Amino acid sequence: MASGREKPYAEQGKRLRARREELRQAGKLPTLIAFSKHIGVTQSAILQWERGETWPTTKKKAKLAEALGWTVQELDYGPQPLGERQEDREMLHPVTTREAVLLALFGKLSPDRQTAVLEDLKVEVLSINAISREVAGEVRPISDERVAQHQRTLARALAQRKR
Repeated sequence: MASGREKPYAEQGKRLRARREELRQAGKLPTLIAFSKHIGVTQSAILQWERGETWPTTKKKAKLAEALGWTVQELDYGPQPLGERQEDREMLHPVTTREAVLLALFGKLSPDRQTAVLEDLKVEVLSINAISREVAGEVRPISDERVAQHQRTLARALAQRKR
């Protein structure tokens, strides 16, 4: 650069720009305007980050990393090879064909829709687990209030799904 100004976050900025462009081309990321609003910053702030002039605060980093599908560590230091992150080591197992299809379909959803689907899935799994424990006799029968609470939770989840 002819300006001679040091850019303390140049490497992070390059990674951010490349990742944002990759997601934009895949249709998984909105416009810069919508992206900046989602993060809670100006477009100018994102462009400064990408140029390596400044870097987001811890709070903004968490939102930025989530929007990019990265961890904060990956945002700061770059993606780590598979198996080097602790969560990878804990979860590594061969992916079945069924899981691969599910992941491919899930990846085609917008970030907002992915969040909604995950919430629906959590509600479904919790409900199935509660029913399974009850059928197995591991817990007392669910009270009427608890049933009503489950119904309200499911109704909220279904209402969100329709949006």
